[in-house]
Amino acid sequence: DKLHAERSHQSAPEVQRNNGVSAMATNLMDFLDDNPQNYSRFASYLISVFAEENLHFLQSVIVLHSAFALCLDKEDSGVVPTDDDEDDSARVIENPTLSRLFKMNLTYLQRLHEQFTTEILNGNMPTIVTQIYEQYIRVTAADCINISSDVRDKLTTFFDRDLRAGSQSSNQCELSVFNAAMLEIYSLLDIRYTTDFVTKQESY
Repeated sequence: DKLHAERSHQSAPEVQRNNGVSAMATNLMDFLDDNPQNYSRFASYLISVFAEENLHFLQSVIVLHSAFALCLDKEDSGVVPTDDDEDDSARVIENPTLSRLFKMNLTYLQRLHEQFTTEILNGNMPTIVTQIYEQYIRVTAADCINISSDVRDKLTTFFDRDLRAGSQSSNQCELSVFNAAMLEIYSLLDIRYTTDFVTKQESY
């Protein structure tokens, strides 16, 4: 599917501009933010430890937020923020980790940005959200990520309810739907970054 094809491309992401490789940052967000070379280094490391799907999930949700915000700025997009959207924004601000994650600049993942922006403008936001769930969350997913059973069960219940009804409800457009999974995956990756990746890089 489209997300899977994009995932394969992102294993060797297209670099839009030359950023120098920064000194080792104290946390993963600072290391990846606006730096395609650092992204490539960390992605290669995750491939070596068979954990790259966690980064791909994280980046998909971050880019989805970024694309949605961009679409809200387009006069003819037909995307109108609702009270639920405002509530979601408030919940993100209340959590400093999520607030920082969703402000990250991953524009060097240009193809994913373009794909999500086009889909949102065409009214396919529920399709994107469902694809992320099917690819990364469902227990039988091809790229199943490392989240707790409690978070996975809640997401499965949420999405299967609509699938049983044969429809994709507007609730699936809520940007907060993956928040708990995002926090768990970022925590996992940041631990990998600070305890293993940094040590290996500094030993070279």
